[in-house]
Amino acid sequence: MDNLNFIQEELVKSIRFYLLDYEMTVSAAESCTGGFVSHCLTSKKRASNYFKGAVIAYDNEIKKKFLKISQFEINKYGVVSKYVAELMAKDVREQFDTDFGFATTGYVDIYYKGNKKYSNLYAWVSISSNTFVNSKLVNLTGERTENISIVTNELFKLFRKEII
Repeated sequence: MDNLNFIQEELVKSIRFYLLDYEMTVSAAESCTGGFVSHCLTSKKRASNYFKGAVIAYDNEIKKKFLKISQFEINKYGVVSKYVAELMAKDVREQFDTDFGFATTGYVDIYYKGNKKYSNLYAWVSISSNTFVNSKLVNLTGERTENISIVTNELFKLFRKEII
C-alpha cells in the first residue's frame, strides 16, 4: 500500500468513526473525483448509517439540473471555483437532507478549451453544514489518478480539521 492510500484509509476511518459516533450523515457532489469520494466513504461496513448518496456532476448540465447551479453562476465564477464548489456542497446537503455536504470540482488532467491546451491543474474542495461552509484550493502536479486521490485526501483532511 503506498503512502497516499494509507493516508486516505486513515482519514476515512476517522471520518467514519466520527459520523457513526455522533449519528451524523454526509452526501457528496463530485465532479473531478468522479465518484472516488463516494467510493472511499462506502468501502466500509455500516456506510449506510452515515452516507446517504451522491451526485456525480461531471457535466455542467448535471450541475445545473441536479444541483441548481445556474449558467449565469458558471459563467461568472467559473465551473472550477470556490463559489461553485460551495454551492455544490450546500445544494447536495440540502437535496439529500444530510448533516454535511462534500463537493469537488477541478482540473485533474490536461484540458482543452476550444483549440487551447491548459495544464494548470487545480481543484476546489468544499464542506457544508447548516452552520458553516469551508473550502480549500488544491494545486495539482501529478497524473490523473494520483490527482484524484490527492483531491479526495484534501477534502477529507479539511473535514477532519473542521470537525474532528
